[in-house]
Amino acid sequence: RSVAAGALILSVTTVIITFSRAGFLTLSAIAILSMIFFVKRRAPAVAATMVAATLTIVPLLPSGYMERLSTITDFEADPTGSAQGRWSDYRVASRFVVANPVLGAGIGQDILALDRLRARVTWRSIHNAYLEYAVDLGLPGLLLFLWLLVAAFRSARRVENRTSTEPSLRDLCLLASSVQIALAAFAVAAFFHPIAYQFYFFCVAGLAVALRNACIAELSPVSAGSR
Repeated sequence: RSVAAGALILSVTTVIITFSRAGFLTLSAIAILSMIFFVKRRAPAVAATMVAATLTIVPLLPSGYMERLSTITDFEADPTGSAQGRWSDYRVASRFVVANPVLGAGIGQDILALDRLRARVTWRSIHNAYLEYAVDLGLPGLLLFLWLLVAAFRSARRVENRTSTEPSLRDLCLLASSVQIALAAFAVAAFFHPIAYQFYFFCVAGLAVALRNACIAELSPVSAGSR
């Protein structure tokens, strides 16, 4: 728990000092889903503590932080040009997908494919995992990934539902809830990062599969008899 708390503090601090808009949205998704989880688990005191901690952090935010967050919706207000560049890349990637909806450019080829359509060569991957899959693998590849994401989430959700009434399986239930929050956080972060082939999703999806297998083993007649 100490290691997890330290990692959480470091993550929040890093998101703030780097002025990361994507990090802010991902942390917001985690916080909202965590509060819903604590309310469902009848732990409103923990949810209230999270709200109090958030309100305590707001006055400590660095100068210009709120202005940076405002560029999430107002792209033209970003003085760095980052928001405008990403929005331009989204449009270029969308045009490529429309022109190549089935086969795409090939796995890992989004940089080369998009540089042919950009106004200038940037050697930059599209900062959106969904568009990264669509550009590389076409719409079938994107749909396959979305199916895997939904399947992993539903698997963890089923484990949570099946173990929520079993006091002896409380750890499995808590882990299932955590996996759902992690998958939802990835789904948000994937809109803003080129992480299609990195380990983040696959590690959490693997946990969802392991949860399902552990739940089946724990609820089987042999396991029930041994308990």
